[in-house]
Amino acid sequence: MFDQKTIDRFWNYVDKTSNPNGCWEWKRNLNNYGYGQFMINYKNYRSHRISWLIHYGNIPNKMLVLHLCNNRKCVNPSHLILGNQDKNIKYMVLCNRQSKGNCHYSRTNPEKLARGIKHGTYLHPELIRHGEQVGTSKLKKEQVIRIRELYKTKNYTQHQLAKLFNIARGTIQNVVTYITWKHV
Repeated sequence: MFDQKTIDRFWNYVDKTSNPNGCWEWKRNLNNYGYGQFMINYKNYRSHRISWLIHYGNIPNKMLVLHLCNNRKCVNPSHLILGNQDKNIKYMVLCNRQSKGNCHYSRTNPEKLARGIKHGTYLHPELIRHGEQVGTSKLKKEQVIRIRELYKTKNYTQHQLAKLFNIARGTIQNVVTYITWKHV
């Protein structure tokens, strides 16, 4: 699966001695979640998955490589098992590793959350899509103007306009109350 040069490079980044639990810890790059990263052909892979591939071969579709030791840096193949997302979540809850309350990321790292002036829509309002630029939009600008004109005449109900333009009544309501298409 991997050439010997890649395998040797992989094991150069592993410390097999320092952990008393028998974990072989990844000592190079970690992703934002604390898992080791290993690059092959300019693409990052999680190091524990590479360890599995080296020792056991392919990982079946929709299967995850889970840590029995609860150490995200560990690449010891005897500490890894295959499982699905459901099994992963049940094991996480069993080991009390789920983030909740004051342990949740949003509470422990509030400075890293993009809020206020750090949020992308505040920094680059020109990138916000409106109206026809939104891929799911069923209306054109001219139709929105026409819907509002017809509704102001009080000759049409929202239900009638919905049938006339072949869209949901809720969409008509949002258009005539300026919840959507505010820019028109």
